[in-house]
Amino acid sequence: MHNDNSEYKLIVILEIPKEKRVRCQYKGCLHPIYKQIHIIRYESGEISCIGSKCYSLLRESHPVTAATAPLLGDRSSVRLTEEEISLLASNTEELIKRFSSAPELNEIKHYKAGSSQLRNDKALKARALELTRQKFMTKGIDPDLPGWKGWFERETKELYEQLKKSQ
Repeated sequence: MHNDNSEYKLIVILEIPKEKRVRCQYKGCLHPIYKQIHIIRYESGEISCIGSKCYSLLRESHPVTAATAPLLGDRSSVRLTEEEISLLASNTEELIKRFSSAPELNEIKHYKAGSSQLRNDKALKARALELTRQKFMTKGIDPDLPGWKGWFERETKELYEQLKKSQ
């Protein structure tokens, strides 16, 4: 069990449908949460799902750790599958493993390892576009349809920036 002085890492931020909400695990809070679910891992290895208000309290008590972005990004705009929602409640560690093996994250890890394949800007943008399109299509979303285009473009830009930083 973690204590108030435990360091932590923010793994990912999620959102689930209101009817599927889970309980906040911060210091016995237990409020139902479904928006801005912050999954964190304490230095002890314990994983907790906490709501945005409780995460703010945690950040206030750990200002150095609070400055870091989520390791697996902010996925609150991505619809989770029923299986992923079930894993959030029953096996959060497995859910994190699945997110860690997402194609776009593997791409970033690959370039951090020293690949020189996509050094020029145009190729990086094309790869980010391809990976983001693949991600949307696996979720059953056509990114070219009205209403999805802005989200698709934002996700592509974020991935491009991540790829660019990793080089």
